[in-house]
Amino acid sequence: MGEKGRVLHVDDQQQIRYLFCDFVDEFQYDFAVDTAPDGDEALDMIDGSTYDCIITDQEMPKVTGLELVRNLEERPVSIPVVVFTSVGDKETLAELRGADVSGVYTKGDIGYQELLSNVNSIVKAQTDSTAPQQQTDESPKSTQISAPFSESI
Repeated sequence: MGEKGRVLHVDDQQQIRYLFCDFVDEFQYDFAVDTAPDGDEALDMIDGSTYDCIITDQEMPKVTGLELVRNLEERPVSIPVVVFTSVGDKETLAELRGADVSGVYTKGDIGYQELLSNVNSIVKAQTDSTAPQQQTDESPKSTQISAPFSESI
């Protein structure tokens, strides 16, 4: 197995960030987790570190999940992004699905174990590859994961 991966979890709700970290610890996933309370702080953290995957909420102060994704699309490196959100209008969710993300999930439609299993697959693909953890534009942008997208929001 490759080296231990790193994931950045971005959510404005502290309890969600804590719960996510607890699940990672409890189920002993092979990646470390950093957290950020909003997209603005996440961008600062991304500038100073290397991540194998980013999990972001959509509705956050300062920089939304979609704005974070758009900012990342303009950078020379590609980091797989998974959006995990409880709110969002259909138009925003459709924009997210059309963006360069590895998955868009609504809280309640997918549990933490399933989310973490999908994220673990992404991290494993990133860390097991012979390419650098953050890929260049010539490399594939993301590892696709499959799960149903809920239109119920």
